[in-house]
Amino acid sequence: MGEAIRDDNASAPFRVVIVGGGTAGWMSAAGIRRRLETKDYSVTLIESDDIGTVGVGEATLPHIKIFNDMLGVDEAHFMRETRATFKLGIQFCDWDQPGGSYIHPFGAFGEPWGGVEFQHHWLRSQHEGHQRFPLEDFSYSVVAARNNAFEFPNEDKKSIRSTYSYAYHFDAGLYAAYLRSWAIERGVRRIEGQVCDVSRNPTTGDIKELTLKSGERIAGDRHDIRRFPRRQCAGLIGQPQQVGAARRTRHQHLCGSHAVLGHQ
Repeated sequence: MGEAIRDDNASAPFRVVIVGGGTAGWMSAAGIRRRLETKDYSVTLIESDDIGTVGVGEATLPHIKIFNDMLGVDEAHFMRETRATFKLGIQFCDWDQPGGSYIHPFGAFGEPWGGVEFQHHWLRSQHEGHQRFPLEDFSYSVVAARNNAFEFPNEDKKSIRSTYSYAYHFDAGLYAAYLRSWAIERGVRRIEGQVCDVSRNPTTGDIKELTLKSGERIAGDRHDIRRFPRRQCAGLIGQPQQVGAARRTRHQHLCGSHAVLGHQ
């Protein structure tokens, strides 16, 4: 079962079970499916339509593009399906004082001089009374954002148009649905249901299997809890540090037969 140790010659795939969908759950499923061989790892995701996800606008960082590129998704198709827009930074309103704002760009401010970052030169110039322009004026991405303009970063590193990256703003529910379709097409098994009980090894604390309200039992070698109510989860399987130790196998990078709790 879940606590069984597998060796390098094991023929059965290592069973990864993810509890909860949404962006977190389906990103986990898609990432595992993309990076790990189907013959070596099976991926099952348990979610319930009765437990809704938060279908709001998702504010992302440039890392999301790296993730999408890793999956190999078509950017234009992904943006259409999730109603996404390009994002060049994050604006903080009332940042320094009421009515003020600050845009944190996904890019650089100016260019380093003599090994010193540009903002230090700007601040010194301001203290000496020589600087009349705000720091944000020296960020290509901030200026573009303020003018509602966008272009893809230039590949020429000598160009100022290469000094930034970008992310997206999209509907979180649509992104989860997009990844769900992507993952299922590539072999991820989706189970509709709610977890009502967790069976553990009394000696090691490792999870052996999950029981759904339907009575179905799902066994796995690695369980990732993404959208299980935190209080209920803690009551069923205990706090993360009490659940069990990692097994020293070829799957050690997946942390063994224990649960990783995620916020709901």
